[in-house]
Amino acid sequence: MNPREGRQGHGSVRLSQIAIGESGGGGKWANAPRVIADQLRGIPKVSQWQHTPLLAGREYLLAYSWVSDHPTRRVVGGGWIASHPTDSNATLAHTRTQPLDVWIEAEVPASTPVFAVFGDSLSSGVGATMPVQDSWPSIYATRISAHPIHYTASGDTMKSWSDPNHFKWRRWEHLTRPDFAIHAMGFNDIGNGADSWELQARHLDTLEIVRDRLTDQVMLAAITPNTEASDERLGVRRSYNHWLAERRAPFIQFHMEVSHDDRILDAAFDVDGSHLNTEGYRRMASTVPSIPSTPAAARRTDQKSLEASSARVRMEPISLTQPLGIRTETTTSRSCRIPFAVPRGVRRWRVVIRNINYRANQAYSGQVNLRFIGYGTPARDADGALTSSFTAAPRVIARDTLVKDLSDGWAGPWISEQLKPGEDYMFALGYLTNGTPVTRSMGAGWLTSYSPSNAELADDSSALPTNRIPFDIRIEVDSSTAPTEPYTTDVVIGDSISAASDATFPILEAPAAVTNRLRDVYTRLHTHGGTALNEWIGPAWGNPYSAKWQEVVRYGTADRALLALGNNDIHASDDLDSLQTNYLALVQLVRDRVAESVIACTVTPRAAWVGTTREATRQKFNNWLRSLPTGVDGVVDMARAVEAPDGAGPHPQLVSPDGIHFNSLGSAAMAATF
Repeated sequence: MNPREGRQGHGSVRLSQIAIGESGGGGKWANAPRVIADQLRGIPKVSQWQHTPLLAGREYLLAYSWVSDHPTRRVVGGGWIASHPTDSNATLAHTRTQPLDVWIEAEVPASTPVFAVFGDSLSSGVGATMPVQDSWPSIYATRISAHPIHYTASGDTMKSWSDPNHFKWRRWEHLTRPDFAIHAMGFNDIGNGADSWELQARHLDTLEIVRDRLTDQVMLAAITPNTEASDERLGVRRSYNHWLAERRAPFIQFHMEVSHDDRILDAAFDVDGSHLNTEGYRRMASTVPSIPSTPAAARRTDQKSLEASSARVRMEPISLTQPLGIRTETTTSRSCRIPFAVPRGVRRWRVVIRNINYRANQAYSGQVNLRFIGYGTPARDADGALTSSFTAAPRVIARDTLVKDLSDGWAGPWISEQLKPGEDYMFALGYLTNGTPVTRSMGAGWLTSYSPSNAELADDSSALPTNRIPFDIRIEVDSSTAPTEPYTTDVVIGDSISAASDATFPILEAPAAVTNRLRDVYTRLHTHGGTALNEWIGPAWGNPYSAKWQEVVRYGTADRALLALGNNDIHASDDLDSLQTNYLALVQLVRDRVAESVIACTVTPRAAWVGTTREATRQKFNNWLRSLPTGVDGVVDMARAVEAPDGAGPHPQLVSPDGIHFNSLGSAAMAATF
């Protein structure tokens, strides 16, 4: 039978033998298998119930042999073609497709979770070493000790599932209804040319069928990139994912797990531009949120709606660095330590490291050996200041990880140790290169050359303070594991002033981040050194496919967007009309792409502008912002917090020696205005 189309094959089939037993690896039996049926005529065929338990955590083999007078249909599934079904010395040939349509039906305790997956070849695990077994639903099922039901078929589309009475909807209707389902279909609809409105209509139609036939507890999954897609198809996919993220249902961000730029699959996971290898499917499975702990039998009748209790299941970034202009180094040995903090409790998180400057859309290829990655609690000195030492040896995240091309990015394993708000944390990295250019980013901490003693031990008094950190580094947190829901998120689009570039700890002391950590609010920083309005709205930078805009929308929409730009624009020109026009253009882009609520931040003064037309333009522009121009919902008056008492120029106790940026006191003063 073709399970995708429900068509029965022709001709007679005799099942010569069916056997089951524990796997010894590589398709071989660990022990002599048990024959459960032989010489069965006719297809379909259901065996007798077997009463020997199949134990969790063990791998089994199912073997069958057959004779047919017609070609048999092959379907997706990993295994081996054997010269004999039960002979332990049989000749074996690995295969990713299997003859006949075969499955096991199992009686399980009522407390065992059961879930269904509605998807295509990506949910069937095509490209993995063992399709189906190595699919992300199967890997996820192992993680949560559940049983998956695959409503998946290679090449399938939402459009072809529009008939609720089709065979493939009825195929498993004799089984117990699942406790929840994951809607992961759409890749082939996009590939076949569906427009955004068609995708949305098909999604709503099939979602209704899933809820009617399977369960009303449904998670939604993002569609992963197709490396060969045109810019037009890329835009449709991203638009559809954006629409899914706004639905009132848990949203699984698969695209962020397997692509650093949401344009192409990362090379480490890519098989053919569309499908992934086993490691790629493991990455996808790792981001699916755990299910509620309520027993399955109770969930079928008493579970609260997933839509109501977990409307926003997504990742949030905590930036350790922010991009500058193009600045690189070729130092072959580095050890760095970077302090960080979180705004709310997090129980699941990971580290992401990339050798890219996304402000300049510049990636730096080349091999990097990540010798040590860890974290811990930083020590403070007698005056209470953070130091480069840990209170104890840092906990290990990874060691000796050779990354062939860090421009593709490296995402560490998920860590389940809780990060708590109000606590100090510090990230440690030691690496070696063979001269690969390494981007330098805005950020603060301590640097020295790498050795195991200064990377992995608690004390590292040899390290020197720095406000330039190698690589693009962030912490990604699984926001669904926070102790309370819901949460709110601010996006900040700004320059080096809103990044606190001249504070003791840039990024950590960014004004919005400081305030939001006290308010239990996530802050996504896009505060680039030297950036200006025209970088965000011009034909090269402002188009939605540019690197910087893709970073902004990478984690979905936000509750508010704070715009802290204009300083570098005024430095380049005192033309108020152009400044206002560009600002309104950015406001519209932000409202379309990021958040419906936009907050303006007034422009801080520069010492060199006092008495010039640029200072006059700054004053007029800030007064215009305070009047709430079209699309602006509020104002954060950063300027007044750091102006001199007479309003002319920056306050001398708050400004840095360059007369432009602000020290820690200045950044704290701006934070108080948020």
